[in-house]
Amino acid sequence: MQADSKLFLETTIQIDRCSSDIDKKEKIDQVISRFSEISSSTYVKMEFKRRFIQDLVYLYHILIGSENFKDVWFRISKLRSDYHKRKINGIIASFCGFFADHENEEVHGPLGSELLEKAVRYFRNIIEVAWESFNREVSEVLDETGCYNAKIGPTRKGEKFDNRTKKCKKEDIKCKIVEFFTRNRKSFKKIYKKLCQLDCLDDEQEKLKNILENALKKPRIMADRKNCWNCGDAIIAAESPGDAVLFTTNIKHFEPICSEIKKKCTSS
Repeated sequence: MQADSKLFLETTIQIDRCSSDIDKKEKIDQVISRFSEISSSTYVKMEFKRRFIQDLVYLYHILIGSENFKDVWFRISKLRSDYHKRKINGIIASFCGFFADHENEEVHGPLGSELLEKAVRYFRNIIEVAWESFNREVSEVLDETGCYNAKIGPTRKGEKFDNRTKKCKKEDIKCKIVEFFTRNRKSFKKIYKKLCQLDCLDDEQEKLKNILENALKKPRIMADRKNCWNCGDAIIAAESPGDAVLFTTNIKHFEPICSEIKKKCTSS
């Protein structure tokens, strides 16, 4: 075991633990096995819910509303590749997992209908299990932000799932994000200054920089859902314990801001 004994799992790792191929999962597990204490947070759980689980729910609703796989792929093809790139990639990864788990099974009768029924059962089960497994697979779930949307998972209503995230409003704050931001203001200011120094920021980094600039003047704007979500990398970096290593696949975004606030991060 290395000198660092604590590992903090960021959203991309939590998603890949559920959706990536066997080789990638094994590499993730190898890293995790080197640490004695594994943690994540309710904020990460919220991102896990609105990204991974929501994509599964979207796919599941397409499956139960289709007569065959031709209809499924036709509806997915309507997604805009530029705007929905992450969703499309998530759906493809989910289907890879489905076919990998059924590769040795024989299909009898009409190919499309039987596969469709298998897919419906498969993804219904994953949606029901994924939310609970988030907590089971870590030692501790930190709750520094008191994220309201991490308290309620997907609920089944008839054949469908309700996985909506509540709309956060500055007029009716139900979490601790403003207090968290204020308490960690020095860290957020350092992150903002670091982003100002970097060349060629991508769209996500540019949004983060602009929101931090305004939030440092008026912290209450962090209670707006879009502002909060667009600051996700900075929030997770600030929330990660100082004596832990932040584990992420998104090293491009996390390395510069983690190093600036004296946090460790790794992708392997």
